Amino acid sequence: MANDFLSQFEEEYTEIKSLVKEAKDAELARDYKSAKNKYLDAASYTLELSKSLQGVESVTFRNIARMLVDTARDIQILQSMEREPLPRVPGMSGPSPTDNEPLLERKQLLKLEDREVKKEGDPELLQLLMIKTSGIPIFSWVSDKLSENTASKINDILFSGAITAVNNLISEVLSTPIQSINFEEGNILLKFVEDLIFVLYCEGDHNLLEDNLQGFSKIIINDILPKWEKDLRKGLNLSDNTEIINELLTYFKV
Repeated sequence: MANDFLSQFEEEYTEIKSLVKEAKDAELARDYKSAKNKYLDAASYTLELSKSLQGVESVTFRNIARMLVDTARDIQILQSMEREPLPRVPGMSGPSPTDNEPLLERKQLLKLEDREVKKEGDPELLQLLMIKTSGIPIFSWVSDKLSENTASKINDILFSGAITAVNNLISEVLSTPIQSINFEEGNILLKFVEDLIFVLYCEGDHNLLEDNLQGFSKIIINDILPKWEKDLRKGLNLSDNTEIINELLTYFKV
């Protein structure tokens, strides 16, 4: 599914990887100014590509561009931290981060600090799906508040192979799993576990649902799906499964 999608844009994919490799090399050399500019070059290239496309493909590459810009912002902050230590994160004890800390840990602190100050409103879950990476859906729940038009567009993205393709691309070029995609008036939040994709669509601050998704997916993978392994191989859909629905109610209060 993912290979079919990416094969259509092999040349562009190679160019994005090349630009990001240059950015990562500059980052490792602590040449943060050059790294930031290279990430922005990659983002500009990807954004221009998205403008020449339509539908799923356009959304896919537009979100890749957004992730590259986010990475450039991280690099810019790291550049400023070369001159001034990062302020202590609200609610955390201990000394402020220093230049001696690994870059990954410092980026995680930046994300935590951002989460502390972001106020987008309470999240509202509108859709939850579980899909095999092969493209087979095994569970679907949709709120009656979600419009048919938006639900249809989400399905177009999921079953085109774009989601898996973006996950593969981002994991390779940025060494980080995809977490969320801005879409319509909300966000698509994703978690890849083994051969399963957990997909949430919500409005509001999607960051507040990440821990819920973590706990929900763990229960599903470890406790529920093993009971239905043989039936799932035969194509069983678990959308009416009371155990999963109860966990959905518990973790997301829908």
